[in-house]
Amino acid sequence: MSKTAVIAAPGCEEGEVLTIVDIFRRAELDCDLVGLDAPEIIGGHHITMRCDTVLDSTLTSYDMVVLPGGYGGVEAMSACDLLMDQVAQMLQAGTWVAAICAAPRALAEHGLLKGRTFTCYPGQRAFITDG
Repeated sequence: MSKTAVIAAPGCEEGEVLTIVDIFRRAELDCDLVGLDAPEIIGGHHITMRCDTVLDSTLTSYDMVVLPGGYGGVEAMSACDLLMDQVAQMLQAGTWVAAICAAPRALAEHGLLKGRTFTCYPGQRAFITDG
């Protein structure tokens, strides 16, 4: 069975995190809410989310990873070397990586959009020069 990790980072857009997890779980798909740096994450609208696990070196064992947007969350994800290194490995292995709204910017800041087709929040497109 496929397993998905949805990353919750401080300052993220809670709707983009919780809606994805909710839909996957309603569909009875295996989905973990993964805290970027703690088991409880406070999103951009001050909603606390309790995560199933905290990011560690096992992220690459998932079949898909979802990176939600939200400016604070995007900055936190981009600054997390552990996350970006594992996402790079996942992309190289052909694993599904979904970046929502502003999240493609985190990938672009690490050169992970080169040669890839992507969509992003229109206000972020000007900051993405390598896609």
